[in-house]
Amino acid sequence: MIIFKKIIPAVIIIGLFSACASDENKATAAKDSSIVSTSDSVSSDKALLLVPGTSAGKVSIDQNAEEVYAELGKPDAGDAAMQKAVAIWYKDHDPKSYATAIYTVRDTGDNPAARVRQIRVTSPAFKTADAVGVSSSLQEIQKAYTVAKLTDITDSGAPLVMYDSKSGIAFETDDNGICKAIIIHKAGESLKVTSLPLR
Repeated sequence: MIIFKKIIPAVIIIGLFSACASDENKATAAKDSSIVSTSDSVSSDKALLLVPGTSAGKVSIDQNAEEVYAELGKPDAGDAAMQKAVAIWYKDHDPKSYATAIYTVRDTGDNPAARVRQIRVTSPAFKTADAVGVSSSLQEIQKAYTVAKLTDITDSGAPLVMYDSKSGIAFETDDNGICKAIIIHKAGESLKVTSLPLR
């Protein structure tokens, strides 16, 4: 009977320690989970970040085109001529969906690698640090960037107005002033007309 009385408190104490340890493990697991979640969120944001003059998500100005193809896979469409090329990737490989297009130029001199010169995106998921992206209004664009109007263009018969910032970002807007596509290009320069269509 004495042994039984001694065992019961010992079992209760062990049970309490186990419960505390279990709660602590759960709290640690939750903390670790939130760190992973935060990390994933930051990573996801970087994958969709537009940096004028620098990059659109994982693709950078002056990046070797072979690295882009390794990252994004085989393009869904494209064209090439005279050391220049355009490659286009569609969301879910659907030509009617959002597109990412890159324009590359190959230097036949000392550096023969094809380099990214322009990146065009149509997905509203891409945003600048100022939260400007496809679907932003011209007023929102003008609050964030000093832009100059360029030549009007058409895309699938629809008229578009081009606005460019020498910080290295250009905007295609519809006749209501809503952004339909964004082009990242080299900073310090005006957007150059490509010899092959980006759209």
